[in-house]
Amino acid sequence: MLQVRGSGTLIVCVLAILALLPFSDAQTPTRDRPFPELLDARPWGPFEVDLSFQIKNIGFDDNLFLVPEDHPAGKENDFVVKLGPEFKAQTNFGRRFSLTLYDELLGEVFLSHSNLNHADNTFRAQFDALLGATLLTAEGEWRTRQNRPNSEIDERTRVNRILLEGRARLFVGAKTDIVLSAKTSETRYKDSDSAYFVDLDGDGTLEITDLSQALDRDTDTVSIELGWSPLGKTRFHGQFRQRNDTFLGRSADNKVQETRMMLGASFRPTAFLSGKIQIGRAELKSEDLSSPKKPFDGLVSDTQLVYKPTRRTKFLLDYEVGARFSAYENNFYFEETLQGLRVETYLGAIWGLQAGGSLRTLDYPEETLVVGGEPGATLPPRADEIKDVFGGILIALRSGLNLGIRIGVRDRTSNIARFEDRQTYVSTSGSFSF
Repeated sequence: MLQVRGSGTLIVCVLAILALLPFSDAQTPTRDRPFPELLDARPWGPFEVDLSFQIKNIGFDDNLFLVPEDHPAGKENDFVVKLGPEFKAQTNFGRRFSLTLYDELLGEVFLSHSNLNHADNTFRAQFDALLGATLLTAEGEWRTRQNRPNSEIDERTRVNRILLEGRARLFVGAKTDIVLSAKTSETRYKDSDSAYFVDLDGDGTLEITDLSQALDRDTDTVSIELGWSPLGKTRFHGQFRQRNDTFLGRSADNKVQETRMMLGASFRPTAFLSGKIQIGRAELKSEDLSSPKKPFDGLVSDTQLVYKPTRRTKFLLDYEVGARFSAYENNFYFEETLQGLRVETYLGAIWGLQAGGSLRTLDYPEETLVVGGEPGATLPPRADEIKDVFGGILIALRSGLNLGIRIGVRDRTSNIARFEDRQTYVSTSGSFSF
């Protein structure tokens, strides 16, 4: 189902009603259950292990590079396969210490465009120590991924990310907890062959550069969160977070600060409702007080919910609002809103149907500069809308194999003609647990 701009209020009301429904314990750690839970794990030596094989996509894409319909070279298409194993493991040292490991390795292969073949990997390690009423957590993550073109970046580029985080969770009685967190990360872009026109030095003129110059950054984040779990059920929380980003290739607006205050709720994945609701307000601005760039100050949300009214049907709802860093001209951010709904229902013992859609809007604060035009010539700020509609079937076998096949159309419109494109795709996804 597609939403229209301005329907965010309706979605917020729906989420608020759902949050009042009685569901089971929150997924967030408690003093009695402080460590991550592997629901389908089996013993392998000293570890509990959950090993599965994922089929992210076996399908067809008729516009690999998201070019406009009137592009001189035309659209390029291909058959693509993306699959690989997912590994989760955990071992406990007594009742107070736990080590949890996660790794996802995915290979993506193109039938005709072999130069696009690649592998992605995400590895995460988490060590927890419960000392009295305090849970101490140290977490590290390494991720390398080659992303497809999207609404902001119109080339295929590899993103490498390293993250280190420390958390202290203090349990205050049976219902309340306080979480202090500090983390640091490095984000680096590689294999950027395409040229971008970006105003790196803030002088109002565009320079030809690549994504590493525009978006490579170091990030430091601190936060404090207060959580409350009435009757041991849904966990409500309030959070204050401050993030500081330092861009390595920019000489202007190279230090950016985001301050965010959020209210939300989280739900266990074993309940009728799983996922999280987070809605609040954020301010994103350059630390250079003399910068002419417009700051962001507005609503933000990070909400993904799965509602299962029966064992055979589920609704998946996304509502995300935020400011993302930009590589487009003289914008250091753009506002992005995603509203999406997907429905899956089984009509027989092994087969079912799926359908859904989403609307993504992108709004840029700064006027668009005219490349090669008169000095100072501008167009209105760029604004895009991306609609994605799909339908398909589901197959679930008793052997543990689950498959989904969908056919969809993704259509982007923009007030800047060169950013309009259409993509028709066929996608097959699935998983198998060992």
